[in-house]
Amino acid sequence: MQKNNLLWLIPAITLASCSIFSQPYTKPDLGVPSTWNKSDEDLNMTAINQAESLAELKWWKQFDDPSLNQIIESALLNNNDIKIAMANLANAQGQLKQVQFGWIPNIPVVLGFSQMWAFNNPGYFLGLFPSYTLNIFSQIKAQEQAKHQLEVSKYATDSARLTIIGQAASSYFTLASQKRQLQLTQELLKIYKEREIAYRKQFELGLADAKTVSNAASDVMQTEAQLSTLENNISVSQNALRYLTNQNPGKLDLLTSFDKLNANSIAPGSLPATVLANRPDVRAAEEQLKASNAGVGLAYSNLLPSIQLDDFVAATSPTASGIGNPMGMNMGEAYLNVPLLNPKAYGQIDSSKAQYSKDYYTYEQTVRKALRDVENDLSAHRLYAKRYDDFAHANLSLAQGCNNEIVQFQNGLSNYTAVLECQLGLQQAQIALTQSKLDKLLAIVVLYQDLGGGYAVTTTINQLTK
Repeated sequence: MQKNNLLWLIPAITLASCSIFSQPYTKPDLGVPSTWNKSDEDLNMTAINQAESLAELKWWKQFDDPSLNQIIESALLNNNDIKIAMANLANAQGQLKQVQFGWIPNIPVVLGFSQMWAFNNPGYFLGLFPSYTLNIFSQIKAQEQAKHQLEVSKYATDSARLTIIGQAASSYFTLASQKRQLQLTQELLKIYKEREIAYRKQFELGLADAKTVSNAASDVMQTEAQLSTLENNISVSQNALRYLTNQNPGKLDLLTSFDKLNANSIAPGSLPATVLANRPDVRAAEEQLKASNAGVGLAYSNLLPSIQLDDFVAATSPTASGIGNPMGMNMGEAYLNVPLLNPKAYGQIDSSKAQYSKDYYTYEQTVRKALRDVENDLSAHRLYAKRYDDFAHANLSLAQGCNNEIVQFQNGLSNYTAVLECQLGLQQAQIALTQSKLDKLLAIVVLYQDLGGGYAVTTTINQLTK
């Protein structure tokens, strides 16, 4: 059969193959709710109704902290997890290009000597031997699958950026909180030591017993141990931030103290459909499902015929010196290879269907997890916001009580140890308030992360200021 007689079969085979073996992708219907179960008066759940707006939102800017802004931008530029994801993306781009080039025939240059009868005993020859083997349906499905895999890599890069933003913000707030707790604990230690001295004096005067003095000394030693723990935690947190920004371990100075950070910043909400459309892990899972759907068609293509087109154009001569005055030769061939028996293909088909089922359940699990995470985040945000407000009011009440105690002491109506005890209670309450503030800030970070906020922002700095 001649090449020209086969060419008309190509579109017919393609159309027939696509209609028989290609299953169009249908997005799974998982019954996504239109609203969240948990409501929060601090959140406007329709504030962000476009996924693109949420992805490009630099939510950390609302804290007005130059150190936080610098650390996040440095992490986005320098973090190795992001660079690894980008390298994987480049690899996926190369894989797609490799598949796309499958439409181009191979054209090797052939130089040699032959006395084969099929070549008419040409002797020496120099020619081109273009060959083209093509299973059209296989090529189409392989290209479709590679495109979806490229999208998976793109969303994996977005996921890496989203994760690093959350880790950098959480680590920063933790470090700032630890430094503030260190200051408060150092002040607490001074009060404990002063109280111990006061009780020892009272013991000498017979106004306090030995147990009271012993307990006061124990509080001093326990607080000193807490200082050592805090100093170690600060070192760990500093190293964590420097690791996220691809730097060696070392000290990290902050421009804004923790007590100056505004914990009452309002986190915008978003409806479930917007979150799912924005979350890169959900989008990656769906693209993987699409790739698996194409993979099923690719496996079926092993049962379809392929077209083989060959040609051989050469200059020939009985002797090497005769190449300068060559004789022409042109041999063209065309084949239609039909897989009459290909048992291995059925195993590949079963495997591809199993892969599709796996990716389907992975996608469903990813969607359910995203909805679960945001629901939990909304509940946590409401809880920690209320706790922080309660602690803040308690601190105001304790501060007022201590001021009254000092006035009574100055008027001779109270003793000095009562003032110290009140100050100790206030200092401990401030430490608890600091921890509560950290809990609320971390809840905000996790909420933004699970909403998919900020991963599409551009970065403008090259490195963290030393």
